[in-house]
Amino acid sequence: MKAVLQFYRAGNAIISAIATLLGFWIGGFAPWTPQPWLPVLAMILLTAFANSHNDLVDYAVDCINRPDRPLPSGRLNLVQAKWWAWGSLLAALGIGAWISKLHFALFALLGLLLWLYNSHLKGRPLVGNLAVALLTATPLLLAALDTGWKADLWPPMLFAFLLSFAREVIKDIEDVPGDQAMGLSTFPIVVGVSQAKIFAIALLIATGTLLPLPVTLSTYGTSFLWMSVLLVLPPLGFALESLKSNNWHRAQKLVKFAMLGGILSALGTLHIG
Repeated sequence: MKAVLQFYRAGNAIISAIATLLGFWIGGFAPWTPQPWLPVLAMILLTAFANSHNDLVDYAVDCINRPDRPLPSGRLNLVQAKWWAWGSLLAALGIGAWISKLHFALFALLGLLLWLYNSHLKGRPLVGNLAVALLTATPLLLAALDTGWKADLWPPMLFAFLLSFAREVIKDIEDVPGDQAMGLSTFPIVVGVSQAKIFAIALLIATGTLLPLPVTLSTYGTSFLWMSVLLVLPPLGFALESLKSNNWHRAQKLVKFAMLGGILSALGTLHIG
């Protein structure tokens, strides 16, 4: 089971779950009410599909870049991996059909986009990175199917997009050896690692610079700003330090912590005001 959780990248699924809960909280449904939990489970399963299908597509690349992953290390075989990957997508679609036709259509569209990214887009400069960044903001929108658009949604969506975009570029930098061996044309391969690094740094600096914007525009109260200073800026700063020392793996992990800190800051300001 440990190999399956690593195959699914359980940490990413947890972040998707928290982001979905945040969207519902903004929409008026607190996490302890029943409305969010089926969509939350569906987003966990869709995230699991995205990550596991990615590992299936990247099997040859991961044998070079990440030999400790469940597939290259032999802890899961290809048949088992396919069952776990496609089973998670089918389960998500089943939940969508149970909730409503609209939810089923949205989950089917997300599944198609995730398959398209993994199979065709990820080797194209910035196109795949942008696709993942946009999809990362999707969990926050689920509640809008029931409650309509809320102005409080745009700050976490903006920061999730920027941080995910930066993280995807950093991941591509880390994956250059395997991607080059497979003939892919990712952003760092096309423009060079140094230029891709500068671009990722610019995205992280832009994120930190824009943190006061929701308070300036009166979308959130000042509590968002001081919580962001405590929960977002430290991992952002350490991520920038890691990028400068070319520690790609540590940098992308720290960006993920910054994303989680942003979600918690938004949750906190909704509770505190």
